[in-house]
Amino acid sequence: MDYYKKIKEELINNEVNRKVKNYSINRSDLATYYNVGKMLAQAGKHYGEGIIKEYSKRLKNELNKKYDLSSLNKMKKFYYLIEKMATVSPLLSYSHYVELLPYNDINKIRYYIKISEEQRLSIRQLRVRIKLNEYERLPEVTKRKLTINGERKADDLVKNPILIKNTDDFDDVSEKILQRLILEDIESFMKELGN
Repeated sequence: MDYYKKIKEELINNEVNRKVKNYSINRSDLATYYNVGKMLAQAGKHYGEGIIKEYSKRLKNELNKKYDLSSLNKMKKFYYLIEKMATVSPLLSYSHYVELLPYNDINKIRYYIKISEEQRLSIRQLRVRIKLNEYERLPEVTKRKLTINGERKADDLVKNPILIKNTDDFDDVSEKILQRLILEDIESFMKELGN
């Protein structure tokens, strides 16, 4: 099997689909990058991991510079991630998944996928939630409920601890100062409480 030729065809077909059918760009990207990742994994098993570097050079020259080694490795990791999860959400873009590729905890990944779907999070919003360690701050009981799709109550989704921005760098926080800090950034505080 000529993996390079198949990979190149898959990427060219995706470029054509992106131009012709704007409405299906996301699904096309997800399917294409999954398929390319699968072929890269197979090619790596047959020819060694160095073949991906070779394909990267050729694809950059023949198609587009965006198919560098880093992006091909992300496609391969995406394939492995989806193999573990057994499903792809058409509500999320490939970029959402790329944000989650560095993590090994499958429950953490599922959590961020789930909230991204439910709350229609943009990539930027997802990054903020990850940066604030939202999953890590959930109670263990809630994490277990999320993994078994148990019923969640409102207090299950309140993070612990709740982060409150201290923009004035107060050393000692009294109740009045705490109220002031909450009211100054009520939107952020409400997001901390959950939807």
